[in-house]
Amino acid sequence: MRNNKNTKFKRTEIGMIPSDWEVVLLGNIATVTKLAGFEFTAYIKYQDKGNIIALRGLNIKKGKLVLNDVKYIDGSDFTKLNRSKLYIGDMLFTYIGTVGELALVDKDNKYYLAPNVALIRFETQREVSKFYLYLFQFTNFQISQINPLIASSTQPALTMHNIRQFKVVKPPKPEQEKIANALMRIDNLIEDYEKLIKKKEKIKQGLMQNLLTGKVRLKGLDEKWYQFGFNQVLENVSTSGKKIQTSEYKNSGIYPVVDQGQDVIVGYSNDSKKVIDLNEVIIFGDHTRIFKYVKNKFIVGADGVRVLITKEKFDTHYIYYLLLTQEIPNTGYNRHFKYVKDLMLKLPELKEQQAISQVLSNADNEIDDLKIKLNKITDIKKGMLDNLLTGKIRL
Repeated sequence: MRNNKNTKFKRTEIGMIPSDWEVVLLGNIATVTKLAGFEFTAYIKYQDKGNIIALRGLNIKKGKLVLNDVKYIDGSDFTKLNRSKLYIGDMLFTYIGTVGELALVDKDNKYYLAPNVALIRFETQREVSKFYLYLFQFTNFQISQINPLIASSTQPALTMHNIRQFKVVKPPKPEQEKIANALMRIDNLIEDYEKLIKKKEKIKQGLMQNLLTGKVRLKGLDEKWYQFGFNQVLENVSTSGKKIQTSEYKNSGIYPVVDQGQDVIVGYSNDSKKVIDLNEVIIFGDHTRIFKYVKNKFIVGADGVRVLITKEKFDTHYIYYLLLTQEIPNTGYNRHFKYVKDLMLKLPELKEQQAISQVLSNADNEIDDLKIKLNKITDIKKGMLDNLLTGKIRL
């Protein structure tokens, strides 16, 4: 690996690139085609079972094939579909609706094109499809080549001519391979972390199902459980006059602003008069039906946010985990809290609540640590894309 001090650069229509790289039109190094409408209606028959899959737009996401929802076409007339048959190394590109999703074909004799997906097949061995998969995902490429063509459209779409006119860099083949392999290695590492996180989350779900129902008891804890109504366990704290308007959110400040959405913190404020200063609380979104656990000073940032505190002899974190397991019917409007107030909760003694809460909290901490590492690796990949696909760093 070497930095740009050892590389001479030249100015091109897409910016500065190493002097031994070229800028070419995609259509000059690859065949770009799609499934014609008449081919689809006349020759393709969808079915729910089979061996041959028609790859639709929903099967192509974030550089990968997603095959949890597929349509088979074993009963189709393949003699009429020769140009839509896919082979290992073919690159797929969505050109209608969600434009710019990509994936590479990983098997022969398994897939055919479906509508709204373009086939990009590189014509000589001088081009490496894996390299161009990463190039097309590079933010600079999307901003310069794709976004200008779809910015003013209510239904984003590209023609095959548009795609053939993409201006792409063409490093020497050995460098293409090295760049692609380096990025694949970090992608594999990202995938390993994603799988590990899913595994840990599944383990945590099993712990919740067993420990929060009493199916499994922790060692030395075997006292009887009792049933309580909502009002015996939780109190709805008034936030009247404490809420802050969206226009008052800031990117930084002393106090986090919490909302109903998946991410608790939506902004910050320095307005100390609106601070909710409690040790531990549970937040319920009356619209989203989402519970959140908060252990710091905060400000409420939306209508429909319910702030709940536990009464004496109940562990807040345990109650939070228990509430996550409850089914809250979706009414479609902001009246979900009435179902929360009707909940009946079966609970152990405080000592067992705290012990279970600690086990689940440890599981959460382990998952959070893995997510932090995953985010760092993802950031490293972004830097690699910027450096390797522009020739700032050479391999």
